[in-house]
Amino acid sequence: MPKIRGPLCFENWKAKEKAKSKGESWAGISEYPLFSDAHINRETSRKIGPYQLIDAIRITEDPKTPAMILRVEDYYDPSCDSDIHSTTQTTNSRYHGGSLAEEIASLISLCLGIRVKAGLISRGFTRGDELSKIFKTIYKSRSQALHSGVAFPKPMCMPPERLQNNKFAEKPLGSKSVIRTIGGSWKTKDVPLFIHTFEYLGRNILLNWWDSMVKTNTTSS
Repeated sequence: MPKIRGPLCFENWKAKEKAKSKGESWAGISEYPLFSDAHINRETSRKIGPYQLIDAIRITEDPKTPAMILRVEDYYDPSCDSDIHSTTQTTNSRYHGGSLAEEIASLISLCLGIRVKAGLISRGFTRGDELSKIFKTIYKSRSQALHSGVAFPKPMCMPPERLQNNKFAEKPLGSKSVIRTIGGSWKTKDVPLFIHTFEYLGRNILLNWWDSMVKTNTTSS
């Protein structure tokens, strides 16, 4: 039986099903802003396969402001697919000029009859030691603030810098290995995230865990 090939969003979904059967999880999470000149009614975000649409809760109908956020669980690595990436020959049999996020945006446009355009990736998370180190660094600063009276590092408490395409930085930006602010200097590794980014991560981790426990208990009962 010939192997069925499809667009990136299809391959990523198949990769999730394969990983699920092996008890494995995603390698990372990516988020993309979705823009539209249509009015999007607020609803509870729903997860479909490795994809989730989140209401951006915009307070203006300006189409330059994201209407939704597409969250993608990354299971599929195109660089490991010989039909897509090759070092010796042209491989464009499945090329259509769009990214995975643009594929999802096109499907939403088709199903709902509205115009939806995907932006560039605005946020990405990885699983493993890197995130664990970041959390340990932040909790170390928290303990120093609570028990030693050492104020939280100033760079982590500052408003995020606005980047291109109306995106915001997730961590303090510095051109050197040390970031200087009023009254002190910090190595960039000691200020790995803004507090608002850490809050976003921590809150969603807890909410997703809570949701998984509810679904597990509902299924078992």
